[in-house]
Amino acid sequence: MMKGKKGISPLIATVLIIGFTIVIAALVITWGTNLFKKTQQQTGELSEINLACTEVLGGMTLTANVDPVNNPGSVSLTLDNGADRDVSGFVVRVYSADQTSAETSDTDDPNTQGSITSNDGLYTVGASGLKTFQVSTTVDPVGKVGVRPKITIKGRLEQCPGEAEYEF
Repeated sequence: MMKGKKGISPLIATVLIIGFTIVIAALVITWGTNLFKKTQQQTGELSEINLACTEVLGGMTLTANVDPVNNPGSVSLTLDNGADRDVSGFVVRVYSADQTSAETSDTDDPNTQGSITSNDGLYTVGASGLKTFQVSTTVDPVGKVGVRPKITIKGRLEQCPGEAEYEF
């Protein structure tokens, strides 16, 4: 049996417990520090995007025109960018008159970008610039048009969360 055998001494047990505690504390501190830095960085990037989008949307004037007789299935869309930042593309939503359906076109989506055309073939609107686009649509009758601009921040294209709207 175990007669005559001894366990580890209380001093060694205490040293082991203190060692494990220090290792666990170091792991928790490292994890917490990395989590804090990552969260802080993401919050800063999101704030920068939101500020830039607020500037663009606040300075943007959107006008639209539908001519069902001479140009059926098309919306003429004019973006007046009053901001000091370029609009690098956009998403257009054409809503039905009762707003129960919508058709979406994205300047960066190869499946839908063909439904948006401009005189120069580009989808950018420079700072303080004005540009007209034609948007092909199957929505009839058109009740509202919404535009979500895209801007470039630190080399990345970001879509703004807000939408400029024009109601007919």
